Amino acid sequence: MNSALLDARWMGEAGLSGIMMMDNAGASVARETIARWAPCPVAALYGSGNSGGDGFVAAIAVDALGGTGLCPAIPDP
Repeated sequence: MNSALLDARWMGEAGLSGIMMMDNAGASVARETIARWAPCPVAALYGSGNSGGDGFVAAIAVDALGGTGLCPAIPDP
């Protein structure tokens, strides 16, 4: 099952919004990143595809947890 189908399923069955799922994913990535690699700066590299927002949210969450989150966007070639 691809990620778009999983997203649609969770939004339909659990009543989660796309924003809520992105926030939850970013917070989870940030917690694990800080736990494993703190105090190193974190760079979230992403393109313009569907995961771009997730990388941006994760970098913001790293900052909120006291780390340094960098999020340079890399455009598609």
